[in-house]
Amino acid sequence: MAVWETDDEHGGPVAATALPTPRDTPHRTPSRSSRKSRRSVTPPNGKKSPSPPPVPNEKSSKRSSRNITNEDNISVLDPRRFTPTLHANLVAEILNLRRDQEEKTKLIENLEVSLHASREEQESLQESVATTTKESRSLKRQLALLEGGTSSALGELARERDEAVDSITETKKRLEAAQKKIRSQEEAEQKIHDLWSQDKDSWEEEKRKYERRIHVAESRLKVVLDEVTAYQAAQANGHAAESDMEDNNDAASVRTMSMTNSVRFSMQQSPGKVNNVNSLADELNLDGDDDWQTDDGGPYSQGSTDETKASKALSALEALREADSG
Repeated sequence: MAVWETDDEHGGPVAATALPTPRDTPHRTPSRSSRKSRRSVTPPNGKKSPSPPPVPNEKSSKRSSRNITNEDNISVLDPRRFTPTLHANLVAEILNLRRDQEEKTKLIENLEVSLHASREEQESLQESVATTTKESRSLKRQLALLEGGTSSALGELARERDEAVDSITETKKRLEAAQKKIRSQEEAEQKIHDLWSQDKDSWEEEKRKYERRIHVAESRLKVVLDEVTAYQAAQANGHAAESDMEDNNDAASVRTMSMTNSVRFSMQQSPGKVNNVNSLADELNLDGDDDWQTDDGGPYSQGSTDETKASKALSALEALREADSG
């Protein structure tokens, strides 16, 4: 902005710069009243100008006519027009205008300084607004990226969660199936264990029965062996009575054969006891009882052997009867 230039800066006279030119100001002849009023104004020093002495009428009229003609010829800027009062008023007015001009100049300078400061502040604010706008744009981009990354991460987490839930559900199903299978296997094992315990108990019972039967058979067999031993001793001591006892032995042999045949027939009719009876028959060697041989010495051969077998068969039959009854 252009700074106002004052009169002091140019160094020119105050009257030349402050007063207008004669061409610009209209020409006006001052009247007597105005002249009198100007003269009546007190000067700046406070002293009253002395009043003129009274003039005679003729002289005053002539002087007034001269003044009128002189006023018409005198220009506006003629120093004769400036009275001391007018000059003082003009000087005071000029000083007031200069003070106003200086105040306005200072005000304008202050306004220019404030305007310059406001412009600088505006520029700084614009720069800060630009930087803030850039930062906001970068933050928006970062937020968009973060939102995109967050949404993708959340989607990935949701997918992993769904997969984990599915795997957990599948694992639970497999676990339930495995538990059911284990329970069924445990139930089957318990049943098998119960059956095995029952079979074991039955086997133990049968074993005890068989042991008891074997014990009875052994005791009977001992008795038979004792009888056979006693019979052999008696036979060795008494050969003389052998002829008398042949008839009795024949009858006993026939009786033994019939009893043995009846025992075998009964064993064939009862299939549950075949194994036990056969084992006893094998132990007693009863397979060859049906084969009878004769020789030149008598009607029956091997008489002592037949009697021994007959006694064994009787003992076995009694043992079987006792075992069946027990």
